Amino acid sequence: MSGVVHPAVEFLNSHYAPVGTRMQLMLGWPVDADVDAAARALVETRGQDALRRVCTLRPRPGEDALRTPDVVEFFTKYGHEYSAAWFGSADGLDRAAVSAAAAAVGSAVGWHVTTL
Repeated sequence: MSGVVHPAVEFLNSHYAPVGTRMQLMLGWPVDADVDAAARALVETRGQDALRRVCTLRPRPGEDALRTPDVVEFFTKYGHEYSAAWFGSADGLDRAAVSAAAAAVGSAVGWHVTTL
């Protein structure tokens, strides 16, 4: 697999640009360990502290998946702080609604889409 770049890494390299108040990068849960490590490394190469600038949006306590209304609300309230967001597994999320909420506040959203 030498030379193959994960879609998340490609997306985040293209869209994460910390400027002004837009310093954060969001990863939707669950996050692949390689994607998490690559995101943190990217943030640090852009001069930021990964512990402070990489957020993993998690489901509500006791739940196993993100809810579309929760993700939309997150973007509505805090999206202005995020340059880019990546969702590796979007099972159950309304991609159109999440993408629209992110676009409304100027955040780029990437999705890992697998085809059979």
